[in-house]
Amino acid sequence: MKNSFVLIFTGPTIEAQRLVSEIRALGIRPIVKDEGESGRLAGFGVSHAMQTVWVHKEEEKQVKNLF
Repeated sequence: MKNSFVLIFTGPTIEAQRLVSEIRALGIRPIVKDEGESGRLAGFGVSHAMQTVWVHKEEEKQVKNLF
């Protein structure tokens, strides 16, 4: 994934979801990783709600205009 996708955002879930919505409106399908949710599902306690948003390298320029 690191070779063909770039990290464009790391932050609170609410902000990540707003950004994902805007990215999808551009016709781009981002990948969202939620380490907290993964930990919760595995049975570990998690105290923060942070997500990372990734897009394909070729779509990075289109998405950067959202910031």
